[in-house]
Amino acid sequence: MIGRRARLLTTAALLFALAIGGAGCGANFDPYERLEGLRILAVKTEPVSPAPGDSTTLSALVYTPPPAGPMAAPPAITYRWSWCPFAGTANDGYRCLVTEDQLRAVAPDAPPFDLPPDPTEPKQATFHHTLDPAMLKNVCAGLAGLPPPPDCRAGFPVTIYLTVTTPDDEVTAIRTLSLLLAPATEPNTNPAIGDLLAVGADGTEKPLDGATLKRHFDNGVKATVSEEAAEAYDGFDDNGKPARVQERLFISWFVETGTVKHPRTGFNATTTIPFADLLPNTWNPQRASLYGRDTAQLFAVLRDSREGVAWTSATASLEPTP
Repeated sequence: MIGRRARLLTTAALLFALAIGGAGCGANFDPYERLEGLRILAVKTEPVSPAPGDSTTLSALVYTPPPAGPMAAPPAITYRWSWCPFAGTANDGYRCLVTEDQLRAVAPDAPPFDLPPDPTEPKQATFHHTLDPAMLKNVCAGLAGLPPPPDCRAGFPVTIYLTVTTPDDEVTAIRTLSLLLAPATEPNTNPAIGDLLAVGADGTEKPLDGATLKRHFDNGVKATVSEEAAEAYDGFDDNGKPARVQERLFISWFVETGTVKHPRTGFNATTTIPFADLLPNTWNPQRASLYGRDTAQLFAVLRDSREGVAWTSATASLEPTP
């Protein structure tokens, strides 16, 4: 077995990497958006935040490198889902600060920490929100002997872990799941993202799937997202005061070859980032001498500022030269 690499991907680490991605990379570092190995690109919950007594389906967008040769079989992949009500910090690997027995002593109906994958779709698992809302409200208010209370304005935050393992590699991602303390009056829905498009020099658009792109050239690409994906809701402004606000939207872009101009694009109605800035990008595939395959994938992961997630992908053909 080739040496296994264990990596941890968190939302904070992702945003940090994207923030510095445009600042330039040394010769020994591949661009963050380039897919060189096993990656968990996103974890989604549906519904985004379950109400008491409801369940949510966890699913993941996982990238695995293509087989080494045309006759090679795809690697065997295993998925391990788990959760924790009180996770530590990055310094201690986000380890769970309580045991399952400790939780069950005060919450007998709590879900098991290990969430079995769906037998027909291992990239998915189900989390049942069986925790007592009254107990969660007490924790949110602060209890002696427990860590400082979490921010429960969007619900009680628990941590979801996903570990994906192949014979040669292993990677873990975490994300926050907000458990509602009461039925939602304005439930957040996952945003929707449509097809990816190739944009010609004259502005014409066509599906990126099957389009032919130039190598070592900034090809125009574009995501399809409706402005209605940015929902308005009663929330909090940047000063923490109750207000009617609109979700912010972000797209993370990932490619099998080359680079994109913007690893992350966004929309923020309260700043000078217009919706039109969210959608377009350019993709510069590598020369044939560096990437010999004649097709390549592009992935776009759409997120809103309330933990909503959606994704799409397309496979483009590449000119044989340069």
